[in-house]
Amino acid sequence: SFIVCNLLVFLSELSFIVCNLLVFLSELLIFFGELLFIVCNLSFIVCNLLVFLSELSFIVCNLLVFLSELLIFFGELLFIVCNLSFIVCNLSFIVCNLLV
Repeated sequence: SFIVCNLLVFLSELSFIVCNLLVFLSELLIFFGELLFIVCNLSFIVCNLLVFLSELSFIVCNLLVFLSELLIFFGELLFIVCNLSFIVCNLSFIVCNLLV
């Protein structure tokens, strides 16, 4: 009975060691799971930041297109005014020549 009792004590100590090993492995898995969760959240934040920057660059691009169209409009308007002033100058030159 002494041998059986010692065998039972040995088996209980062995099961205690295995149980502690399993607890350690489960805590290790929980740690890596939480680490992966943090990495996933960080990548989500980076992804949202990239989407925000993309939308911001799209807004800036549209603003630049609008400004370029505005400059083209004013350039064409200035061209029309220059042509009208050239016509007025030519007409005044013709009138001056007729008066002379």
